[in-house]
Amino acid sequence: MSQRKTPSKLYIIAGSVIGLFGLTAWTLIWSTLFMLWSRSGQTHLGFSMSMALPFCALQLAAFLGRDQNAEEWWLKLRRLGYICLGSLAFLIPLTLVSRVLVALFPSSQLLLSVLVPMIAMGSVIASLWFARSGPFLTETTIVLPNLPKAFDGYKIVQISDLHIGLTVREDYVSKVVKLVEQSHADAVVLTGDMSDGLPADLGELMKPICSLRQHDGIYFVTGNHEYYSSAQEWVEYFSENGVNVLQNSSSVIVRGDASLEIGGVNDHHAHQVVKEDRSSVADAFRGDKFTTRILLAHQPLTIDKAVQYQVDLQLSGHTHGGQIFPFNFLVKLQQPFVYGLDRREDTQIYTSSGTGFWGPPMRLGAPAEVALLTLQSTN
Repeated sequence: MSQRKTPSKLYIIAGSVIGLFGLTAWTLIWSTLFMLWSRSGQTHLGFSMSMALPFCALQLAAFLGRDQNAEEWWLKLRRLGYICLGSLAFLIPLTLVSRVLVALFPSSQLLLSVLVPMIAMGSVIASLWFARSGPFLTETTIVLPNLPKAFDGYKIVQISDLHIGLTVREDYVSKVVKLVEQSHADAVVLTGDMSDGLPADLGELMKPICSLRQHDGIYFVTGNHEYYSSAQEWVEYFSENGVNVLQNSSSVIVRGDASLEIGGVNDHHAHQVVKEDRSSVADAFRGDKFTTRILLAHQPLTIDKAVQYQVDLQLSGHTHGGQIFPFNFLVKLQQPFVYGLDRREDTQIYTSSGTGFWGPPMRLGAPAEVALLTLQSTN
């Protein structure tokens, strides 16, 4: 499988978009604050833009600086840049609402000049705390009508969207491993976006995950972020470390005369980076159905193909449950499911809220989870 590197032109385009967006957003925020704090209600646009520039620069550094082994001061600066980026989730809505309220009720200016900074600061602190206090072990029972009796009570623990890298380090990985060990699961599934970088930089941080020893092993499928670095290198890394890599393929788990088929597909958009890596549920489940089918697919978007090929249960991630409120509403515009157990026709799907976090080390309204899924038979 060939791996096409992301062209530098894309980084230039991404940097330009992020820079323009950041400058616009932070200028709007500062001009609104000046409007609230000024008796005359002036926005001081020029001064607001100059105040916005440092925040914009931090965001650019966070997004475009990809060296995991840089000096510690630079890594801390990048983490601060991600916090600035995440803060926009609260600041932009607060800014827009404040402007509307002042326009409708001018007398609210003084009250808002106090409330807006307090709400913004409280939201940022709360989201940082909730992110670092996780992940949590969640438990869900899933009833599968065709599940063989031998697999009644079978436990799968799902790790998804861990995003080991700049903000997810050894201490966080250690908490994930402890939760998995406490779950006493029969199998572990890794449903993509496990890292933000290359195995050469992050392989040691991933080792504790690969060292988990469940009875029926560990299964991995790629997510979109593996393709942002080098999916092929991660596939080779996991294979060399004893993990079952499912690339449009399946594996059969046997209990006596009964069996359970676990299939996995490449990320839904993998072919946009590597043409040969197109996601294919048809290739994952070849031949007639002979037992319960479980599909590992990073994005919930695969659900229609799962229904077509008689999958009983799809396990996905990608959405982070929105990660920071109110992004959960925006995610719904791009994905059919955001979090939890849902159904489409005869196929059930569990969408993880994610085990780590991408970019800003922040979560609000969408706790990080290690999902323990217990299968229950009706036979």
